[in-house]
Amino acid sequence: MAALDEEKWLEDIQGEISVQALMEYLEWDILEGMVLQEGIPDGHIWRFSASGEYTAKSSYDALFEGALSFAPYERIWKSWRP
Repeated sequence: MAALDEEKWLEDIQGEISVQALMEYLEWDILEGMVLQEGIPDGHIWRFSASGEYTAKSSYDALFEGALSFAPYERIWKSWRP
């Protein structure tokens, strides 16, 4: 248990670390400061929508957040030529 409390297990890592192992470590680091309280139900807040609720639209919007918009797309998709 002392190895976990004092993070001495980090010294045992040798060689290259896999992407999966790195992701697991980062998840552990995020959860380190979390405190659970009795009587409060667990929940998830979807941070990609103002309401905190997941929707397919909010997921799709998050996927393209920061993407460039191509204004003349209507000319390509709604061609007036047969």
